[in-house]
Amino acid sequence: MNEVLNLWSPILVENSVLNLNLHPMQKHVHQAKLVDSLEEINIKTVNEIGIDINLLVEHEHWHNQLQFLSGLGPRKAMIYIQKIK
Repeated sequence: MNEVLNLWSPILVENSVLNLNLHPMQKHVHQAKLVDSLEEINIKTVNEIGIDINLLVEHEHWHNQLQFLSGLGPRKAMIYIQKIK
């Protein structure tokens, strides 16, 4: 989960997750709709599994998971990350 979420970017052009071949017909789907669906799946997955805040604080490569935690989003997650640094 961490490896896939580290590929994520809220900017459509920079989102490396779209380069993963998840399905043969994936290229025929509108990219913005695909990003919305993948973001929804990411949010559900992170909230089901949870985040270990202690690991997140200790390891910088875990910081990207925080934006998918319900109630935070990318902006609030960045503010939290700046506070813990």
